[in-house]
Amino acid sequence: MTSVVDARFGDDSHIKVIIRCDSRAEISQMVDVLVGRGESVLGVHERFSGKDPIRLHSVPSVDSRTERYWVHQFKFLVAAAPIH
Repeated sequence: MTSVVDARFGDDSHIKVIIRCDSRAEISQMVDVLVGRGESVLGVHERFSGKDPIRLHSVPSVDSRTERYWVHQFKFLVAAAPIH
């Protein structure tokens, strides 16, 4: 996945890749894998304590963070009202 992102977007720091996982444990695992590959990553889940600077319990302002990969469970889903 990271090689595809790098090939397509290069070093463009404005690009954010959003990854949705099924659980808090999967978010932590994905964060660890990406960190291990030298990627900048942020995990967001309501049950994270917020004490770890890359595992937050609430969504920060996009402009305040430089991480390329943002990993979440439900935090970035938006419910849209049906259009009539």
